Amino acid sequence: MPFLMMLFWGIIAYFLVPYWWSIAPISFFAAFFLCKTTPAAFWSGFAANALLWMLLILFKTLPNENLLANKMSQLLFLPHWVLLVIVSSLIGGLFSGLSSLSGFLVRRAF
Repeated sequence: MPFLMMLFWGIIAYFLVPYWWSIAPISFFAAFFLCKTTPAAFWSGFAANALLWMLLILFKTLPNENLLANKMSQLLFLPHWVLLVIVSSLIGGLFSGLSSLSGFLVRRAF
């Protein structure tokens, strides 16, 4: 349930709020109210945002034949643009996972 809530509200936030960190408060409060265990809090936030970032990156890069993704992967010395998408998704997932873990731990502290 927390995964679906984070995914749903994350999609809405990414289209309404132009900031990359807009998923952090959503993950924080979803884990604060919905998560039951520490691993569930982290992994639901991680999976929701990693999937969301991957879909949004693909949504933006596929229509322009991966021009920017190819150039960025060359700048970072990555052999293929897909690796750039995977690394970006893992970083975004880690960001959201730590945010949701913080929400769960704040609830447990109080």
